[in-house]
Amino acid sequence: MEYNNDYYDYENKKKIIVEDKSKKNGSKLSTISLVFGIISLVVCWAFVFPIVIGITGLIIGIMSLVQEKEGNGMAIGGIITSSIGLICGIIELLLFVIFYLF
Repeated sequence: MEYNNDYYDYENKKKIIVEDKSKKNGSKLSTISLVFGIISLVVCWAFVFPIVIGITGLIIGIMSLVQEKEGNGMAIGGIITSSIGLICGIIELLLFVIFYLF
């Protein structure tokens, strides 16, 4: 049995190079910022916790934006949710002080 070499061109065989060009989901700092932001929204009914957790998430989110180029969307989401939780905590604390004292 004889093989026909016209179908198998060994000299012009091309190499296939596989590269991972998919984007990463985000960095650790941006993920932590988003988690802190969500927690600050969940515990916005507590007195001091949303303020502390919101400030922490806000700082970590800003650090993530400044330091790393990956995960900017998650870092911005963490900054937004942390800010909303922080504002809700401050408003609740002010309302409590106003109604408690007056």
